[in-house]
Amino acid sequence: MYAAVRVRGMVDKSYKLSRTMEEIGLGKKNRVVLLPELESIDGKLKKVKDIITFGKVSPEFIEEFLTEKLETPFEDVLEELGADSVEELVEMIDENEVSLSELREKGFSNVFDMNSPKKGYKNTKRQFKQSGSLGFREGNEIENLIKRM
Repeated sequence: MYAAVRVRGMVDKSYKLSRTMEEIGLGKKNRVVLLPELESIDGKLKKVKDIITFGKVSPEFIEEFLTEKLETPFEDVLEELGADSVEELVEMIDENEVSLSELREKGFSNVFDMNSPKKGYKNTKRQFKQSGSLGFREGNEIENLIKRM
């Protein structure tokens, strides 16, 4: 599963980019979205890599993050969907057994408004590989960023 964070604004960007950002769910800065690992999502993330940062997150991090952020108890959502654990729910989402629209109906939101990270972003005009804040983050770097928010 991916986590994506919007870093930059949309001034002087094309309509296609802003439309893609709305489809993903990143309408505002400092918003975090959890997305399944699908080819269509991969393409959208690569298209807007100059505005967002994203990376793969572990099921343990997802469970910790969701229990902190969800209004409804997380165990109730798991029971309604027929999943025994968070790992199983993540697998169900990645294999398209459960869609994000079904999750939203059950009270699960994949979009979270956050504060800007403590100690800020590095450079908001460079890619992560060039010691910036944009684009794909390897390892648990995206988890570290979200924890700072």
